[in-house]
Amino acid sequence: MARGTEFSRGCRRGGGLYRSDGTDAGTVLQLIFGGQKVTVNKAQTLALPLGSYGALKAEQGATLNLTSGYYTFDEFFIEKEGRAHIDLTQGLIVIDVKVKVDLKDNVQMTAVVPPGGTAEDILVRVVGNTVTLRMKLFC
Repeated sequence: MARGTEFSRGCRRGGGLYRSDGTDAGTVLQLIFGGQKVTVNKAQTLALPLGSYGALKAEQGATLNLTSGYYTFDEFFIEKEGRAHIDLTQGLIVIDVKVKVDLKDNVQMTAVVPPGGTAEDILVRVVGNTVTLRMKLFC
């Protein structure tokens, strides 16, 4: 069993990287950050390709679509009433953030989970020490 605080329907917050049997996976890769800054304008939608990015800012009411694979961000901000839609139909998604994550009021995160998949197929790792969540979490 993975370590961390359990949330409804398989969502959890954890403090490390663990294998499915609960053992510590240790350091498994070197993270590479940086790239262009990304802004999703107010009330707009952006399907973001896999890759490495600078700061991500989704403005009020914006929708960010992410797909299975690997993303890195220097910073990850979603303003109030923003949405993040995660498509897991092709497998696991890993989101690494270098500095901080800030999800404002009424942010909604939703996921398309295929048969046999779970919310555990979403892995968010933050290297920095600031994570602010003021959002609704739907799995």
